[in-house]
Amino acid sequence: MKKVLIFGSKGLLGTDLARIGKDLNYDLSAFSRHDLDITHYRILKDAIFSIEPDFVINAAAITNPLRCQEEKNLAMEVNATAVKHMAEICWDLGCTLVHFSTEQVFDGSQSSPYVESHGILKPVNFYGYTKAKAESYIALLQRLVHADHPLQYYLIRSSWLFGSGRNNFVENIFRAVSDTGRAEALYDQSSIPTFSSDLARRTYEIIAWELPFGIYHATNQGSATQFEVAEAVISLGGFQEAQIQPLYRKNITDRRAPLAPSVILGNTKLPLMRHWKDALMEYLTDLKNKAI
Repeated sequence: MKKVLIFGSKGLLGTDLARIGKDLNYDLSAFSRHDLDITHYRILKDAIFSIEPDFVINAAAITNPLRCQEEKNLAMEVNATAVKHMAEICWDLGCTLVHFSTEQVFDGSQSSPYVESHGILKPVNFYGYTKAKAESYIALLQRLVHADHPLQYYLIRSSWLFGSGRNNFVENIFRAVSDTGRAEALYDQSSIPTFSSDLARRTYEIIAWELPFGIYHATNQGSATQFEVAEAVISLGGFQEAQIQPLYRKNITDRRAPLAPSVILGNTKLPLMRHWKDALMEYLTDLKNKAI
């Protein structure tokens, strides 16, 4: 039985990773930010060495762009420096690091999807910068270590997660139209909505398939603006009388934490996942059942 250690187990993605890992009968150890401080090197190393996992899955991150901008030191420690330490510890122990990154490492200046081999990282906000820094730490360590003892890692980029782990854009829209019949959503920024449960399952598939180490893009199919997702929530959720007010980036984007206009990740290495609308339907069904 493979041993899996999860950091960030109470977050949006980490909740599903812990649940699905248990269902798949992995020998699972899971830590939330309340259980273990990943920014403390000695605590981090002692935890990994005491468990001796086959895989360390890092779902811990500060993902709110404005918070990253306002708490730069903490964001850098959690999103980048801790990842550097995890990579070094995993290399030392000989286990595999699974780390998640984001479409926000790109600036959205190209119209075509960003594929895994796109080597130029150009984030437009500090959140993206910290995630790009973590990627660069992993890439640097990979180049420095000897070929006889390589760094074993899967770096999985995804985008715009929604799911049951905690509040997210889709749930906020659902609650707003349920309570008031109205909601607001960005009209002019596109990404790929991705169900956290689908991403968690794909993560364990990557592990089980024993794919070559490296960078992978894992998202649901399709792309959408927040406005289009909100319209889908209304349609699929049965809120036909609800109204969505369009918002525009130029009017609301906080200059302290700008967002890339549109960043679409292209997947060239993995089987396609289901369309985001199909995943959304499953998630909305779950939300409606919980609301009853």
